[in-house]
Amino acid sequence: MKFLLTCLASLALQPILLGQTASSIDFTEFDLDNGLHVILHEDHSTPIVAVTVMYHVGSKNEDPSKTGMAHFFEHLLFEGSENIERGEFDHYVENAGGVLNANTSQDRTFYYELLPSNQLELGLWLESERMLHAKIQQIGIDTQNEVVKEEKRQRVDNQPYGSMIAETMDACYDVHPYQWTPIGSMDHLDAATHEDFMDFYDTFYVPNNATLSIAGDLNTDETKALVSKYFSGIPIDISKCLYFLCMTISLYIYINVSMCFFVSISIYIFIVFLFIFVHATFFEAEINSLRNTFQAEINSLRNTLEAEISSLRNTFEAGINSLCNTNHVS
Repeated sequence: MKFLLTCLASLALQPILLGQTASSIDFTEFDLDNGLHVILHEDHSTPIVAVTVMYHVGSKNEDPSKTGMAHFFEHLLFEGSENIERGEFDHYVENAGGVLNANTSQDRTFYYELLPSNQLELGLWLESERMLHAKIQQIGIDTQNEVVKEEKRQRVDNQPYGSMIAETMDACYDVHPYQWTPIGSMDHLDAATHEDFMDFYDTFYVPNNATLSIAGDLNTDETKALVSKYFSGIPIDISKCLYFLCMTISLYIYINVSMCFFVSISIYIFIVFLFIFVHATFFEAEINSLRNTFQAEINSLRNTLEAEISSLRNTFEAGINSLCNTNHVS
């Protein structure tokens, strides 16, 4: 009966779905020299503008012994910066007639401000402050730790079936970093040190790990200038600069210097070790993620092979028994 109803509903909706056409959204896309990816969409239908920044870090990038960090930073980075007093971040937006919020998933952390279009520069300044020098103090860590605990109590611990998603993810994955949810472990957050939080911020909250998207009642050329004003001075991760600089030098030597092959190989080996040493923290989460994913695939393949072998063995044994029974009857 359910299948029949589903089919009828699909047939009824088909003319509507076929009649719909995808709307084209024009946008401008570019990168700053520090690696920040920027997307601009100009839409004058309403006098508002959305300033959003997505950082490519989520719970999958966390150390399995330090879960909950990505979601914790979603809260912590509203504490203020070197130029924004603690607790004033929200006030800037609300006093300008705007709203703001953030959210975290397994794969990214997303911040946004929705403002009157004449307050675009305010949104850019706030996000540049968050990216450049957010204020990560112990008082803010302690405060937000209690906020996150209360959020977990309200949304998970004290809700019917509130732990279903966490238990499902844990049951689905053995080694993959999706096995824990973004809320993470409260014990891990309690045990985290100030240095742990600083390392996480310095590793993931850099321009070359972020996408700035701005949409609404804006002028594209003017917005480009404002983006450059507030974000171009934010330094790129220095280890990547060293890597590309050394690669350029190595290529030059390879082309121009006698015995260039051996010289460039030596420099390249030095580059690799330097890059690994300087940038080990940045790659640690991604390496763990890849290793865990690979291990999960290996386990899945092994289980499939074991099932196939077992099936073949049973089929072979059944054939042998059938043959023996036939001979016995004869």
